[in-house]
Amino acid sequence: MIETNNNEEMILVLDENGNSTNKLEKRSVVHEKLLWHNEIALWILNPKDKTLLLQRRAANKKSNPNKLAPCAGHVTGYDSLEESVIREAQEEYGIDISKYKLNYMRTIRCKNPNNNCFSNHFYILADIPLADFKIQEEELSEVLYISLEDLKNLVFSNSPEVAIRNNKINEEIFAFFEQIFNN
Repeated sequence: MIETNNNEEMILVLDENGNSTNKLEKRSVVHEKLLWHNEIALWILNPKDKTLLLQRRAANKKSNPNKLAPCAGHVTGYDSLEESVIREAQEEYGIDISKYKLNYMRTIRCKNPNNNCFSNHFYILADIPLADFKIQEEELSEVLYISLEDLKNLVFSNSPEVAIRNNKINEEIFAFFEQIFNN
């Protein structure tokens, strides 16, 4: 990870089509100027009991405090998407996911008033006991497994408990998870 003197992450700026500009910018500048960049999301699916791991974001987080979400973060420096997923899982969960098969799911182009990013979603199939997680308390307050059905109910009822939006893309993601669990 490339950082500035004040430990601020440096982010690779992309064009609106997702192509690298080869220019690094401070994370704060990327968000202030709404520059395009890569982010990652990691879904941990437990096929044994057909649940998904979610984290509750810390109360002090600027975006979505106290809400449930998958592991997510920025792609820093010139890291690959895969390196970034592995790093985020290590930082936030204290687990090494490199021993699991990391599966690419999809990239979502997100343009909104606060953020322009390409959100790259990955998943692993793993039965990891909650006791194995060593959470980064500055980032999250807990991890928990939830059934896909319970998650869908929270999202589709627009519950304030989740950071996941009720939209067509997430309907497709949930349908994809159902296929995995039913195979």
